[in-house]
Amino acid sequence: MNPLIPMQRGNWLNQRLADLVWLTHVAITLLVGFGWLGPTWALWGVIAFGLAIEIQWRVTGSWCVLGDLERWLRDETRPDRPEEQGFVKRLIKTLLRIDISPDASYKLTHIWIKVALGIAAVRLLILYS
Repeated sequence: MNPLIPMQRGNWLNQRLADLVWLTHVAITLLVGFGWLGPTWALWGVIAFGLAIEIQWRVTGSWCVLGDLERWLRDETRPDRPEEQGFVKRLIKTLLRIDISPDASYKLTHIWIKVALGIAAVRLLILYS
């Protein structure tokens, strides 16, 4: 394959790369969402990834870079609003079989990260004080 010619989106390789991006997205989401329940290294992971996500959202207007990359690899169009990105909605539907609205998913995601950051920070302060 000539590296100067861009890959055609939607092909088999891009679908597998999109799967890898999705799995990475799931791992980061679960770490940030529930890492505050875990050991010290997980607390630091929540802080690092949670702050990185918050900064990234501020820079991109709440668009998720991993979501955009997955959509690009799958040759899917970007939704009109960040609230319609659907990653957490899709994850909740897959894991819990609950279908929530895109707006509820967006709000839940933003609130949950802030709560997880707060709990992880308090736990770290207690551990290191």
